[in-house]
Amino acid sequence: LNNLLPSLQEGVLLVIQSTVPPGTTANLHKKVLKNSNKFFMAVNPDFLRKGHAISDFMNPDRVVIGSHHPQAIDVLTALYQPLIEKNVPLLTMSPEAAELTKYATNTFLALKIAFINELSGFCENTHIAISDVLRGLGSDNRIGPKFLKVGPGYGGPYLTKDTLALLEASYDANNPLDLVKSVIKSNSAHKDRMVEKISQAFHHRLKGKTFGILGATFKAHTSDMSNSPSLDIIPQLQKKGALCNIYDPQAHNIDQGIFPGAAWCKDVEHASQGADALIILTEWPEFQELNFSLLRNTMKTPLVIDLRNLYTPNVVIDQGFDYLCLGWEGSFSLKQKKLRRYSKAA
Repeated sequence: LNNLLPSLQEGVLLVIQSTVPPGTTANLHKKVLKNSNKFFMAVNPDFLRKGHAISDFMNPDRVVIGSHHPQAIDVLTALYQPLIEKNVPLLTMSPEAAELTKYATNTFLALKIAFINELSGFCENTHIAISDVLRGLGSDNRIGPKFLKVGPGYGGPYLTKDTLALLEASYDANNPLDLVKSVIKSNSAHKDRMVEKISQAFHHRLKGKTFGILGATFKAHTSDMSNSPSLDIIPQLQKKGALCNIYDPQAHNIDQGIFPGAAWCKDVEHASQGADALIILTEWPEFQELNFSLLRNTMKTPLVIDLRNLYTPNVVIDQGFDYLCLGWEGSFSLKQKKLRRYSKAA
């Protein structure tokens, strides 16, 4: 900003779209712009998802503008007029409220994910079908179905960073957000539970086991590895002596040196060669259409560990596979006698 100031003309509007702690815009205006009336400032946070940025920009749930300057609000209102004409809500507020809105949004989404993941563990221990609970919960208009999906933990560049930043900001404000702290702790513990779940399936004897890992990115439709659950899960499996063959549709855009000792494969069939289990980590669409007949001929043992619950258990079981997912489902069972067979194969 200091480099930009000399070239700015009077009356220029400076818009912050980055995710910044509450009070950042006010501090910039005070310390950098010296409270100058020559410049207007506004906060206009984006709410774009990885892999859906254009769609989200053209069809937003709302447009948020934070500014104390009527001129700034007028300029941005005119800019977003095409969206306003499509009945997209325009919300104006203080810069601090706009900054906090972005943090609060991502943190609440992280909370929903962490809650559902914890609930899946409860369902496993109480023989309750998590899929039924999700249907009942998501049907409530006060809650909605979005972000109510089980998985190996949230990741990406935003949810992880923003929850941590909001927690730090709460300490600075002498008002610790204990719930946010719990969400961060829960997500970390959940990723460890995924490793424990896999390990238990082989009676904690993973040395020499070969796993076909399907997906490495933190979610589908992106090459982003930021805080991906795979960064925690795969190294822990390797530490326990497992061999990991990884396939991800975006492998060519990923630094393959991040998992020393792991093999990167050209397709699902290559990753499944001699595998003791296939482990689904990312919800790529192609993983929802696996050729189980082909995979049975390439794998050492027919076992799918689905950490995204992409399948209805019977679909996999009817193909001659054992199926392990998150949350108990009445139609699936990973038989103990078969688990012992996997263990003795070591």
